Amino acid sequence: MALVGRIFGSKANLWNAVVEHLAERQLHHLEQLRLLAVQVDSHPRDAIIGFIRLFADISYEMPEFPAFLIQEASNPGDRLTKLSVELVGPFSVSSKPIIAKAQAAGVIVAPNERLFFGMLTSAVSLPMVAPSVFCGKKKLTLKLKKEIAEQAIAMFVQALPA
Repeated sequence: MALVGRIFGSKANLWNAVVEHLAERQLHHLEQLRLLAVQVDSHPRDAIIGFIRLFADISYEMPEFPAFLIQEASNPGDRLTKLSVELVGPFSVSSKPIIAKAQAAGVIVAPNERLFFGMLTSAVSLPMVAPSVFCGKKKLTLKLKKEIAEQAIAMFVQALPA
């Protein structure tokens, strides 16, 4: 605790520094979302599948992101606001064209795009944060990350017509 105090001044400052670090790391992922948003016009199925896989990659590479969000989601206040503004908001805004155009193309069913975003990200991140509870696995592995992404794709993306 003394080291945290010396370096960051307080636990709150440490928490803020971690969130800011995650926001910086997320910039690369936001660029990937922009590329998927360009692709969605001509390949909506591939774009939404790419979005799901990208979110799985993010949750795997930055497990603090979904863990912080899940931890703070039931505690409205400054921390949840900071997570919403600095992490969730930019990601949600960047994914909106992908979700909207995939919905318009009939690739997904999303009458409420914001709710779709929340349900999709929850479906991917919660099993990754607690693999022993939701997957019967002791820890999250690359193989399990891929299984979670593929399960989400099967749940959220409409099957191709026969």
